[in-house]
Amino acid sequence: MLLHQITVDSREQTPPPKQTVELLTRMGVPAAVGTLPAGDFRWVVEPDDPEQPWLVVIVERKSIKDLVASVDDGRLARFIDETGGTEPPATQIRSILVEGDVEAGLDGFHGRTWKPEALENLLVDAQMLGVVIIRSPSIRATPERIASFWRWSGRDSHKALLRPTLPGISDDYLN
Repeated sequence: MLLHQITVDSREQTPPPKQTVELLTRMGVPAAVGTLPAGDFRWVVEPDDPEQPWLVVIVERKSIKDLVASVDDGRLARFIDETGGTEPPATQIRSILVEGDVEAGLDGFHGRTWKPEALENLLVDAQMLGVVIIRSPSIRATPERIASFWRWSGRDSHKALLRPTLPGISDDYLN
């Protein structure tokens, strides 16, 4: 698999896109600033087999406060709609990188209290729509999380670390 460079959206403000590119480059990840139609980071994964489709990875970065605000003003729904809605293409991985501590919750933000459970439920809802959730403890750790996700997306196999054992099938039924 060939990983193409990460494009960092030029409209990002904190940290400035050039700073993010410099940090990613220091980690051995090729990156450049550009303007993206959706998301804050984007790259392409080219398979070794020319018969296989290329994969597009789109990452939307959100602090906890921005995540909640984007629910209220419709930006989160717009991101989901612009990246395939409820049935995204199989050739795309879309993700939301959440910065900060969800467990802290938010009191009185945007006119209501967001408890940790409500924030977790929001993230589960997004996952049920085919959005991968990535956590970052802080804005300082985000470049490392992006670099790690970039490397993961280029693996030949995306097998889970957990391999549950399925029960065997028999003629016996349990009541």
